[in-house]
Amino acid sequence: MHYLFQSVAAILTTLAAIYFSPLNSRARFDEGGCCPVKNWEHRHEFSSSTVIRPKTLEDVVAAVNLAREQRKRVTVIGSGHSYADIAVPDNRVDGDADRSAAHSNGSLLICMRCFSGLVGVNDAKKQVTVLAGTSLEQLIEILDQHHLALDVIPTVFEPTIGGILAVGTHGCGTGHSSFASMVREIELVTPSGEVVAASPTENTDIFYGATINLGALGVLTKVTLQAGPSFNLFERAVVLQLDDALKNHERLMMESEYVKFLIEYHTGTVQVFSSNRTQAPPTPIPNRFLVDLNTYAVETLQLSTSFFPDFIPAAMRFLINQYGVFGESQRTGVWWKVLSIQERIPLHLESEFAVPFDKVPEAVETVSRIISEIGIGISVFNEVRCVSGDKFWLSNDYADRRCHVTLGLYNQDQRKAEYFGKVAERLIQIGAQPRPHWAKFYTLHETQFKTVYPKWDDFVALKRKLDPMSMFCNGYLRRIFTESKVCV
Repeated sequence: MHYLFQSVAAILTTLAAIYFSPLNSRARFDEGGCCPVKNWEHRHEFSSSTVIRPKTLEDVVAAVNLAREQRKRVTVIGSGHSYADIAVPDNRVDGDADRSAAHSNGSLLICMRCFSGLVGVNDAKKQVTVLAGTSLEQLIEILDQHHLALDVIPTVFEPTIGGILAVGTHGCGTGHSSFASMVREIELVTPSGEVVAASPTENTDIFYGATINLGALGVLTKVTLQAGPSFNLFERAVVLQLDDALKNHERLMMESEYVKFLIEYHTGTVQVFSSNRTQAPPTPIPNRFLVDLNTYAVETLQLSTSFFPDFIPAAMRFLINQYGVFGESQRTGVWWKVLSIQERIPLHLESEFAVPFDKVPEAVETVSRIISEIGIGISVFNEVRCVSGDKFWLSNDYADRRCHVTLGLYNQDQRKAEYFGKVAERLIQIGAQPRPHWAKFYTLHETQFKTVYPKWDDFVALKRKLDPMSMFCNGYLRRIFTESKVCV
């Protein structure tokens, strides 16, 4: 009876979901497909007085030299998959009071999405070199062809490799770190037009400073990644009460290679996904139509209740307790199919903070209390993923094991500053040293960055060295570097 009810409810809500299908999260691209014109959740538009779509390294160097000669600001963009305005060009016009005299001729947007493809595979080392505009989806196809895999991937396929690195994207599993931790060499076109190779043994300051670079240090053009043999994963999902999951978070997070929590705060329910490598073959793929029906049902409920936010807690209790959107399951699949999200992702806004591993229970409890205190309805399921530390200066996971606490809002933009800002403020108060995800919404500023990123001043010094004219700057970077003034 439960399954009949679930199926009927899903079918009835599908019609409404299809009607609202344009709200599905996809970036909008120009006619050639090389340059996004809107980001993936349609909040930001990308326009510039000059747009360059490079196909070769020489094109990139020429674009940077042109910008320098014409005194233009430069912004680099991949797939437009950031929530934040990190890739929105600087379109201030001549005469703006705060505009630098060094750059008064508009902006230049370098679109990297068509600067893509395989450079080479080192079979002996199991290393893959690709152009930075290669999407994760394209990279996975390349890896599959060579029977290779990565230990860490983001959960969505659209971002380019350069974009994934620029913002410090991570995966999950305490035995793994950020995506950048698999990088063995980068190639960077600096603001002077110089092409520089960097690795852990060559130009090490550029390697550790510019691999995660926020688009502030030049154009990342080529990346060599450490891969390994392809593998399958056995994934098990269980449902726990939030209190139990937090009480046992250390054991849960460390007993499997890949682990993530999916939290519904109004019911205090957690779906725990844990995965380990297996020699077993993949299990049959669930019917795609039925999977989409379930997703449409959730999305329709999210959309309808966003207009009546007081009903969100009751709606989420219905989803969890009656509809059974969280459930126990298990499956075996190829590594990338298990570690990525295959379903539709509805439009929503996210913030995310990396906190020390032992602060996870207190951080999540803090979020739960704030939701109650300010009376906000949360219709988005929120992830917690833990990873080990790395050596990249602006990585959320620099030097220590961190857990990424995600916050989501659906169609409630008017409350984002209140909710996300209060969470950040309270995390600071409890000593959680929150490091924001660079591609998501946050209200922190440079004074706070200096306290949580030990290499912050080193990055600022590298910015001054490589970009003394502040060519690679936009509104996002000016907000970040308000005190150091390396973007003016």
